[in-house]
Amino acid sequence: MSTAPKLWRVYCMEDSFPGMWQRWFLNQCVVVGWPTGDGFRLDGGLKRMNWTKARSALNGVAIGDSVIVALRGSTVGRIGVITGLKYDDDNWNPLVPISKQYPFGEMGRRIEVRWDLTAGPTDRSLVIQLPEAYRFNSGQARQTIGRSNPIQ
Repeated sequence: MSTAPKLWRVYCMEDSFPGMWQRWFLNQCVVVGWPTGDGFRLDGGLKRMNWTKARSALNGVAIGDSVIVALRGSTVGRIGVITGLKYDDDNWNPLVPISKQYPFGEMGRRIEVRWDLTAGPTDRSLVIQLPEAYRFNSGQARQTIGRSNPIQ
């Protein structure tokens, strides 16, 4: 018995990591942080509220689901279809390199996607401002990853 594909919203931390949305676009992925090396494990490990929510959401993501990139200011990037799941503890592959500030790198739990290039602006640097009726509430706006309702 198969379930209907879900729509996920993944927040892109452009404020902390300028150019991250471009890296997602070019690498055909969306990415969640929470490094295993810092104790964030999918099974056990640290129990921080935001990580617990993100971990729960990651466990619900499936190939064939859709994802939308949430950016600040009630804007979104492209919509994509999930093609691969590489977010488990053994697949940490950071888009932010290892540094003194980030000894394990950052943004390394990848969800592979195929971007829908037929919907939205043709320039990958452009984003879409959501109409007021469809904006994410404050709890959703900066949540790492969560379910979203499709815009009808």
